[in-house]
Amino acid sequence: MLNFLFIGWDDFLREAPAIYRQQRNTGFLKLQPFRREITRLLQKLSFKQRCRLWYATGRYVRGQAWQLVYFREARRHFLSGSPVSEVSSGKYQQFRRWFDPLTDNPVGICLTAILVWCWFFLRFGREVDSQAVML
Repeated sequence: MLNFLFIGWDDFLREAPAIYRQQRNTGFLKLQPFRREITRLLQKLSFKQRCRLWYATGRYVRGQAWQLVYFREARRHFLSGSPVSEVSSGKYQQFRRWFDPLTDNPVGICLTAILVWCWFFLRFGREVDSQAVML
């Protein structure tokens, strides 16, 4: 959902509050209504618009990859009993030194978009009409 905010996909952001209202007493957030809405809205887009949306998603997700390194380091600190606040930026900086040159370009962004697209269908393919969101 943050992806849609940062890439400016306002269609989804206009519909999301209604889905949240439907779930106010459900406990854990149910993602199926959001997946259905994403599918419905993607069906309305042209091929070119879907390509742009997935590319923008690839750019956003690529820029957030550092969080995987931070999570791993924070988890390691947590499991060892040391304060998470002691996580240094060393691993993060090391990651950025090799990751950014490889991925901060159109090819890297496209590959990230393809990976996100594949993840979406592998993870949620049984739950959404994959034909509706395909490129």
